[in-house]
Amino acid sequence: MKKNILAILLLCIVMLCGCTDDVKNEHDTETVNEILNYVNINIKDFQNIESRIIKRYNDMEYDIDNENEIIDALKNEILPEYKEHFENLSNVAIKNDEIKEIHSIYLQSAKYQLEAFELYLSYIENKNYSDLKSVNSKINSSNEYFKLFKKSLVEFADKHEIPYN
Repeated sequence: MKKNILAILLLCIVMLCGCTDDVKNEHDTETVNEILNYVNINIKDFQNIESRIIKRYNDMEYDIDNENEIIDALKNEILPEYKEHFENLSNVAIKNDEIKEIHSIYLQSAKYQLEAFELYLSYIENKNYSDLKSVNSKINSSNEYFKLFKKSLVEFADKHEIPYN
């Protein structure tokens, strides 16, 4: 009888250990799938949109003669598109806490970029030179946060042995 109880107990322990590995593997698979979806679907799309908007902004050359053209581009193209982009970034549904934290870094980068666009418009409309200094500061902050975002994403991928370039 003792042998039977011991055998059953040993069998239960072995089965529980196997279940733990299955739960861990399911969790790992979920994490891998979430990061792959986040990078391959969300981030690629967001970065394409962001690159296009920033390129449009960078292509503008301020000159007193084209001031109205720049104001129009900022008010009617760049700012509305970037605000929509920021809102879409803010609404990304993420389950994994580590990925949420990494995404919050990207959000901070985008927030600084949006503030830079708004300040540039204010500078042009009001000729407030302190706004121009702030634009540069916001763009620098945005770039720093974006570098941190990329670094964090690579570290997360490495930690979970997920190929990422």
